[in-house]
Amino acid sequence: GILYINMFNEHKKGRIKMYFTTTRRKTRKDRIHIQFFAQALKKDLSQGTVYKYSVQRFCEAANICRGTFYRNFKNLNDLFSQVLQFEINSCFNNPHSSTLHKKAHNLLIEIETNATYYRNVHSLASSQIRTQVDQALFREMQKLLFNSNLSNKHIQSISSLILIRILDWIAHDYQDNVITVYTDVECLFLHHIKKSC
Repeated sequence: GILYINMFNEHKKGRIKMYFTTTRRKTRKDRIHIQFFAQALKKDLSQGTVYKYSVQRFCEAANICRGTFYRNFKNLNDLFSQVLQFEINSCFNNPHSSTLHKKAHNLLIEIETNATYYRNVHSLASSQIRTQVDQALFREMQKLLFNSNLSNKHIQSISSLILIRILDWIAHDYQDNVITVYTDVECLFLHHIKKSC
C-alpha cells in the first residue's frame, strides 16, 4: 500500500521517532470500528423479531450520535452490507478452520446460532445489498481456491449459488438443519468442480 511517513519529536530522551502508517493499519482501524458496529447491531437485532428499524434505534443501541453513524455509513443498508461483509471476512479468516469445507460449516453454524439476528437482517435489508455480500463471499472463496483448477467464473457461480441457498434457508425460517444445508452447499461445490474438469 501507499506509505505515509509521519515524524514527530519524542521529548522523552530527546529522540526522533518515525511512525509508518500504511493502508494496512488503516484497514485494521476500520476493522475495529466495524467490529464495534457489528456487535451493537447483532445485540440489538437478536432480542426478537423486528419489523421496522431506524438509524435512531441503532444509534441508541450502539450509544453513538447520528453524526458518528453518517460518518461511517450512508444509510441502514450500508450498515447491513458492511456488517455482513465483515462477518463473512471474519468467518473465512478464522485461524481455527483451515479448509473451505470447515469455513463453510462454521458460517452455517454462526447463522443458525444467531438465527433471530440473521432473520431480522434478511427481512430489513434491501435486496440491493445482496450483490455486495455476494462479492464478499466470492473474494473469500477466491483466496481459498487460488491454487485450484476453478476459474473466477466458476468460483463466482459457486459463491452466488451458496448465497442463494443460505438466503433461502433463512427465508424459510431455518426449516432445514445445518447438516442438510451444508450437504447442499458441498454438492454445489462438487458439481462445479466436475464441470471444470
